[in-house]
Amino acid sequence: MLHKQPKKIIDTKYRFQAFNAIVEALLRLKRFDLAIQAAQEIENVQHRSQVFGVIVEEALKAKQFDLALQAAQKIADNLKVKDEWVDYVWFEDIWVEDEWIDDEQVFERIEEEHSLRLEIEEMAEKLFKKIAEKSLKARRLDIALQAAQEVEDIWDRSSLLKAIAVASLKVKRFDLALQAAQQIEDTWDRSSAFEAILKASLRAKQFDLIMQDASKIENPWVRSEALKELAEVLMKAGQIEWAKQALNLSIQSAQELNNAWDRSWMLKKIAEMLLEVRQFERAIEVAETIEDDRLRSRILDAIMAARQEKEEQ
Repeated sequence: MLHKQPKKIIDTKYRFQAFNAIVEALLRLKRFDLAIQAAQEIENVQHRSQVFGVIVEEALKAKQFDLALQAAQKIADNLKVKDEWVDYVWFEDIWVEDEWIDDEQVFERIEEEHSLRLEIEEMAEKLFKKIAEKSLKARRLDIALQAAQEVEDIWDRSSLLKAIAVASLKVKRFDLALQAAQQIEDTWDRSSAFEAILKASLRAKQFDLIMQDASKIENPWVRSEALKELAEVLMKAGQIEWAKQALNLSIQSAQELNNAWDRSWMLKKIAEMLLEVRQFERAIEVAETIEDDRLRSRILDAIMAARQEKEEQ
């Protein structure tokens, strides 16, 4: 292979120049896969990372998002190499490459290594964000998700994941939307994303996915409300077994609320929904669990009146 030949060059500087020239030639030919292979042969971490950065940019221009991601991951791999200097800082003198070096030299080297690591981290962060954004715009959602997962900044990562979840819903990729939403760190944003997925899944009648999605909403009020609406739609659609599951989960979620008034209010809303769909017996069962006397009495009176009216018809 062409990119193996420069290994015969002994001088490190000229060897880097040779591999760099090969990478440039391969990029002009749009052979990003071979360019990545050639770049891996560059020994200097900083030079290697910079070359991978160039490959990422060129691959993005050519809309080769998978190869752009592969090149960016090579940069991240450079950060996983343990800094050997840190393990030896407690020695007064260190024997390195046939000579002794003192503490001051050690700490200077550690500082240089740390500065280089930060530089590479910043480069990788920017590239992963760019890949995620470009892939998202091109509807390469799988690649966008993989790139977003590599972004270290929590807010940038969450913002990208929310955008990917929304874009996935538009093309009915509910599985991908759910996968993106699960990784959003902020509890409220994550619950909002799950709620959006729930509604979209409902419109598409993806009932199994709906149940999976709804159970992942962490805010019990939002979860109970969403499941209540789901149960109502399922009952009206004749999906009785699914409706029962949704209803039971809605009640359980309501009972998780810490505030007694919130629990009572949500259970009242569930009972009202059951009353609307003429599920009188179940409505009574739920109403009787309401802790607030006034709310319980009011909804029970409404249920009894509606049931009597039906019986008289």
